[in-house]
Amino acid sequence: RSLLEDMVVLSYQSYENFLSQCQSYLEYKHKGIYIVPFESNEKIKATRIDFANIHAFKGMEATNIIICWPKKYYESGFRPELLYTGVTRALKNVHLIIYDYKVDSTLTNSYENII
Repeated sequence: RSLLEDMVVLSYQSYENFLSQCQSYLEYKHKGIYIVPFESNEKIKATRIDFANIHAFKGMEATNIIICWPKKYYESGFRPELLYTGVTRALKNVHLIIYDYKVDSTLTNSYENII
């Protein structure tokens, strides 16, 4: 069995925002791997990794979870309950990727008001 089976990428971001920041990196580094929205019926002839927003994935589980989280949020401890929710979705493996990318305006506005 492949390590990529039953793998879901979780983020606080929407699918579109996540891909706009990360897809070019993923395509360059990992040719043949495609990230698609969770529960999508899209048929592809390559390795498929599902993506879901952490909020949308509440109550669900996957064997392998990758969580993409902004460095700024991680270092400040912002939204620990959301990160906790993502971590507890994994049945076996959790991989936390801390990116130094620009955070979405949705959470940035409230984040900037806290600091």
